[in-house]
Amino acid sequence: MRQLRIKVLNHIFITVMICYIMCMTALAAEYKTAPTLNKGVKWRIGYYEGGEYMTYQKTLTVVIAGLMDTGWIEKAEIPAQEGIQTKNLWNWLATQAKSSYLEFVADAHYSINWDKAVRDKTVPEIISRLNEKKDIDLMFAMGTWAGQDLANNKHHTPTLVMSCSDPIASNIVKSVEDSGYDHIHAWTDPFRHERQIWAFHDIIKFKKLGVAYQDTVAGRSYAAINKIEKIAAKQGFEIIRCYTADARPDITQFEDSVRKCFRELVKTADA
Repeated sequence: MRQLRIKVLNHIFITVMICYIMCMTALAAEYKTAPTLNKGVKWRIGYYEGGEYMTYQKTLTVVIAGLMDTGWIEKAEIPAQEGIQTKNLWNWLATQAKSSYLEFVADAHYSINWDKAVRDKTVPEIISRLNEKKDIDLMFAMGTWAGQDLANNKHHTPTLVMSCSDPIASNIVKSVEDSGYDHIHAWTDPFRHERQIWAFHDIIKFKKLGVAYQDTVAGRSYAAINKIEKIAAKQGFEIIRCYTADARPDITQFEDSVRKCFRELVKTADA
């Protein structure tokens, strides 16, 4: 029965990955995505994000549309959303969206508002729920923070990491070929940032590239610093670095530091 459960969850994984990666292109026909119940009951899904971010709501919306297209959720008009938060969309999924196969658990939406103190309190609560209450069959981990917090063996609930800048550089997955965990799936395009940097350099021909970023594992991942350094070594351009402040807990201080970096970089970098 465990193998059957894993097989069906993999179908859900594949469906969501197809929705997220290809937005339901013709390639979806190559995979088996027919809706299936979990031993006669609905699959229960939870959601965790580090905080509001512009791509998270869009990504979740695409996933919902894809699940509708493949029959996991009944087709309906997804309501327009306010701002970039995902809470209202999740509430709609939990209370209004209709599905004979999936349940989006109302109290399983977690957003920690980019606050380390809240993170330190919330993550153990999620892990405890997954291990003890065991009422969640699949977790959506949206973004780098969420991926880092759930990509481990502290739990074994299947988890799909989405909208993450670089899952490998941020130590969420071990490699392109293997996440390192049986229960962790993450979309990884290891050459995405390299393509962007190569194209930028090919067009602008800059000699000095200014980069403002937070000097942390997550900050270096967001800025793709390892990719920039690799291409800089090949192409011979110089990296002009400027470190920003932590966005937590003082967003104003962070925004001021970004503006300060831009003022400094415009004097020393040519791109």
